[in-house]
Amino acid sequence: MSTSRSLRFWLLPPLLAAMVLALGLAVILLLQGFKAGTPESLMLAWILAFVVLLPLALLLLPLATRLAAALRHHPIIPLVGVKIPGVGQ
Repeated sequence: MSTSRSLRFWLLPPLLAAMVLALGLAVILLLQGFKAGTPESLMLAWILAFVVLLPLALLLLPLATRLAAALRHHPIIPLVGVKIPGVGQ
């Protein structure tokens, strides 16, 4: 396994833990924003969407892409030497 790949595996759990902590802080901030009023809470939610949710999406989207690719994986059809059933009918 390459160094960068093993480093990704080692850094993923602390990174996800930091994101969970950031989400917890975001919830606390939103609750305080709701106490201040609706416009303030909406402005805070907009800022938190970029500060917290965008980095979280950048972590989770490659995992989702890899999972989707694994689900769509088709066996390779050989080019020569084997008859493919149903071709040419």
